[in-house]
Amino acid sequence: MKWLRILLPRQGTWMLLALCMLLAMGVRAQDAAKSVHGADGVFVSPEVAIVWAVLKSPAGDKASVWFRVVNSAQKFAYVAVDGVDPFTKSRKRVEKGVPISADARTQSDRDTFSDLPSREIHLYRTESDWRADKPALTVYYLGVPDTTPEFSSIDAMDNYFKTVKLVAHGPVLKPN
Repeated sequence: MKWLRILLPRQGTWMLLALCMLLAMGVRAQDAAKSVHGADGVFVSPEVAIVWAVLKSPAGDKASVWFRVVNSAQKFAYVAVDGVDPFTKSRKRVEKGVPISADARTQSDRDTFSDLPSREIHLYRTESDWRADKPALTVYYLGVPDTTPEFSSIDAMDNYFKTVKLVAHGPVLKPN
């Protein structure tokens, strides 16, 4: 037993080491971006809201997928979007990053979802965070949400984007 006392430091040292490790993990957890699954065609949180829409081409079977990001708490300065293959984990930045004041819109051809079906919407608090690619919040989707409405004209889609009033408890359509 004497050799055990020589090899192991006193209990106080172990407790100090454990405390340091816990503090280091806490700091690392604070630095990590929060990641949330968006799931539906309308995502609402106290900080941000995201509304999806599909704009179908009047002729043919082409379509584009749009979403509007509403910076409801004015906590974010930039938004960027990645397309991700959930199986190979390959990714491509499909929206390099745009400043977001009250809101921002972005669109992708629907065909791009066949190779990169998932989308990650990265929100950055500052321009320097965006340049360093350190998002404060990432809302991810595993494809175009099933609840996403489809429109045949950009006017109809714009009207939808304008009439969806985003409140903390969920989306509500404002009467005309």
